[in-house]
Amino acid sequence: MPNLQRVLSNMDLAYDWRFDVDGDGEYQALTDGLLIIRYLFGLKGATLINGAIGQWATRTTAADIETFLYGLIDTNHLLDIDDNGSQDALSDGLLLLRWMFGLNGTALTNGAIGAGAKRTDPSAIASFIRIHHYADQMGTFDRALIKTPMPAVEGVVNTILIVN
Repeated sequence: MPNLQRVLSNMDLAYDWRFDVDGDGEYQALTDGLLIIRYLFGLKGATLINGAIGQWATRTTAADIETFLYGLIDTNHLLDIDDNGSQDALSDGLLLLRWMFGLNGTALTNGAIGAGAKRTDPSAIASFIRIHHYADQMGTFDRALIKTPMPAVEGVVNTILIVN
């Protein structure tokens, strides 16, 4: 049976995985999270991407990754996770990386909240990340939080399961 996540990620669904920096169809702390933190530290070129691109990545060059991150961070300002007015590697980047590793509660936020932050509660931070991780072309939302079905994905899943 094919890897269902890989099959779905390669289809043109109307959904965008915001933190899937390398475009491999999934977010991973040691690829996407590392790329984000490196970018927030100001790294560019080979130092940005060395050892941080996933096996199935569709964005594989430094230029591709930098362009994607420029849109995510510099243009849309989606990484001010603690809402202190800035996007920093040691606060916002660390919060995102910890979330990608599956940490929650104080393990998510301890020592990673920036000065002047308005968003400090661990569950509020996790919700903010989830909401901005799942996005469609009309705006950001988290389908799991609002409990609505994803007909495009469900139809594909049903078709794949019937075919196999």
